[in-house]
Amino acid sequence: MDQQQSECRLEYQGDEVLARLLAKAGSAYDVADVRDLVAGVLSAPPCDDWPRLVAATVSPALHAQFVALAREIAAAAPAEGPEPAARLAALREGLARRGVAGFLVPRADEHQGEYVPLHAQRLGWLTGFTGSAGLAIILADRAAIFVDGRYTLQVRAEVDGGLYEYRHIGEQPPAEWIVANLGRGQALGYDPWLHTAGDIERYGAAAAKAGGRLQPLAANPLDAVWSDQPPPPLAPVVPHDLRYAGKPAAEKRAELAAALATSGVDAAVLTAPDSIAWLLNIRGGDVSHTPLPLSFAILKRDATVDLFIDQRKLMPDLA
Repeated sequence: MDQQQSECRLEYQGDEVLARLLAKAGSAYDVADVRDLVAGVLSAPPCDDWPRLVAATVSPALHAQFVALAREIAAAAPAEGPEPAARLAALREGLARRGVAGFLVPRADEHQGEYVPLHAQRLGWLTGFTGSAGLAIILADRAAIFVDGRYTLQVRAEVDGGLYEYRHIGEQPPAEWIVANLGRGQALGYDPWLHTAGDIERYGAAAAKAGGRLQPLAANPLDAVWSDQPPPPLAPVVPHDLRYAGKPAAEKRAELAAALATSGVDAAVLTAPDSIAWLLNIRGGDVSHTPLPLSFAILKRDATVDLFIDQRKLMPDLA
């Protein structure tokens, strides 16, 4: 068996072999870069095309090492962490160190989409609840989880009733619970990336009615205690063929820029990945069930766009 055949075996041959193959492929990545990228790939739904993120031309030997390395990293992932009670206790300790009495934990990411990546499934990690909508409010001596009518049975099966009160989010809304349970002078923390303006207005009013306040935190305290939190997903972002897109991205940008100019607006901030995917004729795979690249964008009235995205996700032919 020659060297090429040997290196094609689906068994990781070591960092030295991978480094040699990367250099031979002309990749700008080193082994540490590849390991970080693979961790992000594993945080996204399964995708076979990701090796091209590392090198435009991937030999069979290099591809085999990528696949073997991914399997090795996945196998080395830690077993399930502490029990929900320990997770809740660790979060409460972190809140106390930050000088806040409580914290809001929504089932949402920075884009407010229905499907969220593993990295952002904070409510599920903390409580065990796996539904697609919900909110937990954590205080030092009590906590509640709010779900809608779809999940009244599921939440009782998945979440420890000794740790959390079960609440119907429509009939027993979070704002009422805040008014009844937040102490006078206390601060209820929140991650400003994870809530809508309407959420903050509503919960802020409730905190004020209780004699406390809503306080934005610079970093999410739950992330600090989630020791095995997956990294943000890194799924390949690819161009969406014009025959499916209907219009070139430049034409879409020009039309919307004209609308901005007519309205006297200089720019529009886009936070919804589906809007960005439509505007730029791109597709991705960062979350399940929808071909979206998680990203932000600013569309300007001159029809240019600033795209805020992890560039490691961009396939070589995307530009």
